[in-house]
Amino acid sequence: MSNILAFDNVSKRYQSGDFWHPLKAQALSHVTFDLKPGEVFGLVGLNGAGKSTLMKTAVGLLRPDEGSVKLFGSTPRDREARRRLGYLPELPWFPGYLSAAEVLDYYGRLHGMRGKALKDRVTQVLALVGLSAAADDAIRRYSKGMQQRVGLAQTLLHDPELLFLDEPMSGLDPLGMKEMRDIILAQRQAGKSVFLNSHVLLEVERICDRVGIMHRGRLLCALPVAEIVRGHEGLEAAVLAAIKEADQHA
Repeated sequence: MSNILAFDNVSKRYQSGDFWHPLKAQALSHVTFDLKPGEVFGLVGLNGAGKSTLMKTAVGLLRPDEGSVKLFGSTPRDREARRRLGYLPELPWFPGYLSAAEVLDYYGRLHGMRGKALKDRVTQVLALVGLSAAADDAIRRYSKGMQQRVGLAQTLLHDPELLFLDEPMSGLDPLGMKEMRDIILAQRQAGKSVFLNSHVLLEVERICDRVGIMHRGRLLCALPVAEIVRGHEGLEAAVLAAIKEADQHA
């Protein structure tokens, strides 16, 4: 299969206002792109650009109003396709009275894992995200960064082929960012594909093979990092230049 995720002319609108004065806010406008096996794809843009909407549409939490989305050659609503992905939302939440080990045991059972295989895998992913020492502590005692690590562990638990990471650097200190970067790169080395949103553009530049720039619901480009930053002093400057140019031609 050449592409494991493909958007074809996808548009999405949200309804706002009230009953008497309904309004339609355009979240995605005719988005077309694909994700190739084994690549790390980064989506960047200003707040409200449509990044999270695009990701939620990709994993089947939202349905497009126009166009189509293919995930592993099927639709994002297909159960077998969804078994092959892992999703870290922007603000992961877990019951505060549970420990990280208990949360992962629960999610593992949802994936059909049982017994020693599940216990060993929970131990493995907790070590991978740096939570072994706090595995049995109540999550309410965790910092925001530690809760983010629980979310990442849940995402990796069933060893998915495709990872969706919505702001994975959120709440992490510099050491945590480096560890997150190393985990993402290790996943790519293992042949997995990663789709991530992030405002931490320096990390996106370091990690990603290709980058897409979103602005006002439109995907301005989806190009290799080296091509996007050519002629600019880094990814941040390139993104701001692309947004300025798009506004000038609006």
